[in-house]
Amino acid sequence: EMLRCGGIDIIEQLLQKNKNGADTTKREASGSATVVLPKRTLMSVIHDHDSTAQQLVDSLLDLRTASSHDVLLETKVFSRLLFNIPLWLGGTSDTCGVALHAALLPTLSDFAMSTPKKVRDCVGVKEMVESLRQYTGVGSNTDLSHFADEPETGLFDRSAKSRLRADAPLTIKERRHVIDIILAIVSAVMSPGVSPMQVAPFLDYISFNLDSEWEQASTELQRGNDPEVRSGSREEVFLTTKK
Repeated sequence: EMLRCGGIDIIEQLLQKNKNGADTTKREASGSATVVLPKRTLMSVIHDHDSTAQQLVDSLLDLRTASSHDVLLETKVFSRLLFNIPLWLGGTSDTCGVALHAALLPTLSDFAMSTPKKVRDCVGVKEMVESLRQYTGVGSNTDLSHFADEPETGLFDRSAKSRLRADAPLTIKERRHVIDIILAIVSAVMSPGVSPMQVAPFLDYISFNLDSEWEQASTELQRGNDPEVRSGSREEVFLTTKK
């Protein structure tokens, strides 16, 4: 019945709508100006609360197990809910908190290592490659100024000792760590037997980055600058492509 009525697709769309709920809640300050506060959504709570994020991951795993009696249903749950990186971890620049990264990425990595063919056939690498573009998109050199004051802390640590708020976005070190994990997942699923069509998104990504780096380096050389001095998104894309 869940398949017939498109239940999984509806759940995915509702979650995406909730995630995109960037509306604001207005509250009148006593006597004068209006104070505009960001609206708290279910997805924002999941991202900055460790226990809630872990409960979500456990629930997704339970749902997959419960649907395992039907291959089509299990595949739908696996691809559109459990292993949906754009849904859970996309929109990096607009997402606060790291709890879901800490809870979900180890689970996705385990699936990629243990069942690479299933991940490749059911999910593919296209959406993972698109997520790499988001995690390397840190802006121009001026946009990196706030990274310089980031406290030295453990990955995905938002405890009092970290000096970071629970809803603080990913640090530059955490972004690079997430990129490493996604690259490891892509590498795992592109095991022997992968078709040219399945590997094409990743090869296109690398090719585009190399062409872009060549053009930017040539431009810097023409301006009399050192072409190997990179900053901002160019540096992050270069590091990712090099890996």
